[in-house]
Formats: sequence, structure tokens, C-alpha cells
Amino acid sequence: MSVKCNITRKNADYYVEAYTEDIVKDETKKVRLAYVAGYRNYDQAEDDQIKVWLDIKKNLTEIYRSY
Repeated sequence: MSVKCNITRKNADYYVEAYTEDIVKDETKKVRLAYVAGYRNYDQAEDDQIKVWLDIKKNLTEIYRSY
């Protein structure tokens, strides 16, 4: 089931994406597998938030790599 994200890149403070690439007839086709976006939490240090977003990206990569 697909869920549409209403937080666009333009409006998000942070976002991560996971892609896959396929080569079809000598042309690279990029397909977005996941997009996760969010807003900044001003009660938490920015360094901590960036670490959380990098962890999300790492976890998405591991999930799709093993799929």
C-alpha cells in the first residue's frame, strides 16, 4: 500500500529518499522507493535531529538492500 506524503521538499526541514536504479536499453531509470519528510523540533538540538535523519536513511537503505 502506498501512502502519499503531503510534506514537499520545499516545505520540509528534513527529508530522506531511497532510490533504485535500473538500466533499460542503455538508459538509467531511477525509481523512488521511499520518501520521508519532517519538520524541525526546536526543543531538540539540531545535531541530534540530523543524526536521527541519517539513521532513518541508513535504515531505509538496509531494508531495501535486503529486500
